[in-house]
Amino acid sequence: MGGFTNRFSQKISANDKQYKRNLYQTYLTGPEWRNVEMSEEYAAFLQQNKPFYRFPFFTQIMVFWSVFFNSYAAARKEHGHFQLIFSEYMLMNLFIGINSTLEFASKGIVSLLLWPFLPKENNTEFQGHVAQLFTNYAQFIHHTPFYNFSYFSNLGPLFSNFWHSKNKSFADVISLVGVTVDFIAHGIISAPVGFWYNHEDNKVPETIDVLVKQSTDEDISEQEFAEQLRSKLSEIPAVALVAEGDEPAILTRHSEKNRTYAYSHLRIPRYEFFQDTVLKLTAAGINVREIAGQQQIQIKCVVKGDNAAQVEERGNALSLVEGCTKLYTYQNGVDNGQTFFSLNVSTQCLNKTIESIEAMDGVSIKLMHDF
Repeated sequence: MGGFTNRFSQKISANDKQYKRNLYQTYLTGPEWRNVEMSEEYAAFLQQNKPFYRFPFFTQIMVFWSVFFNSYAAARKEHGHFQLIFSEYMLMNLFIGINSTLEFASKGIVSLLLWPFLPKENNTEFQGHVAQLFTNYAQFIHHTPFYNFSYFSNLGPLFSNFWHSKNKSFADVISLVGVTVDFIAHGIISAPVGFWYNHEDNKVPETIDVLVKQSTDEDISEQEFAEQLRSKLSEIPAVALVAEGDEPAILTRHSEKNRTYAYSHLRIPRYEFFQDTVLKLTAAGINVREIAGQQQIQIKCVVKGDNAAQVEERGNALSLVEGCTKLYTYQNGVDNGQTFFSLNVSTQCLNKTIESIEAMDGVSIKLMHDF
């Protein structure tokens, strides 16, 4: 990264102790997001009129812990065991992992007893209600922690839908009982967790800071170029410019090679909104040079193909993209013909990396793991 950007970053860090976040945070968000994917996959499975007892619960457990240990291995390359093990992220990952394992293992055991005797499909009205409920849950935890979901208040509509649904099956009765037990357990567990994390002193920040840079060879004044960057940023929702003391929110300089540069410190939303914002910045030709004081970030891609050989070929091509290092791969046991690739990406190459991935056939960015 350039010397000016480094000095800019150091100045921000000196004035704002919350600016820089630990690099391990991008890696250790892997298990938490895998848990979100599990909910998505479960909801999509139910939407296909497949009863819950046909879902591969035990495979999902194995995949989760594979992601957990691979995420730890990736973080371990940058940090010591002590710092990782006693981090808040590790505590949350263990909580989610143990809770998900107990939930899926119990459902898996029940499924082993049911699937030999019950039909493979359950094309009923109530099946659709259950699928929609879990779809709503999966969409909710994409942007809001699981402990803030209204588990108990969803039980009333669940029973009402069951009562008024036509052509109910025995599988629907089992689903009603299973979802009820599931939501009661989640509600009981979420109450103390939500009480702790929703306290003002423990709330997780909803925003993250990034440094961006733009340059041009055009014959333009620094002030005009700064206004051009400001205009582009104003068109991207939820992006806030952060001024450093008495300095302007956009810094400019003119190099000896007749190139004009503009830099800005931005505050943008986290989670999935972060990815959307970074993609918009890239599309506008604005380079993201640093994220939360770090020059690396984990990106997850989905590689699809008609067969295993095609998936492998596209995965190998993905690993060769400039600025990318493959961390680990996994499959979810539900969707055949696709593989998830977790990559370590240099922020210096982030824009080029995004453009290269978006140009690939059968490859898409699933998630950018912020800090």
